Amino acid sequence: RFRSEVATRPRPLKKRRIMAVKKIGILTGGGDCPGLNPTIKGVVTRAADHDIECVGLLNGWQSLAADEPLYRSLSVDDVRPIIK
Repeated sequence: RFRSEVATRPRPLKKRRIMAVKKIGILTGGGDCPGLNPTIKGVVTRAADHDIECVGLLNGWQSLAADEPLYRSLSVDDVRPIIK
């Protein structure tokens, strides 16, 4: 039988704690990746629309493993020249 044919009782909704996103970290693994630059621009632009800060993590995964991660704040002005 198809699922739509089976009478099911709706499950009660679980109460979830919803946390607001405050910051997005963008990390790439390096190497060629077609479409990555426009994707980064899109994420930063959309995040700015929702007042979410974006940071670019420098030196890939090594930055996260370091005692002090190396990062750079990314603004819409920073990514505007990527693609027009």
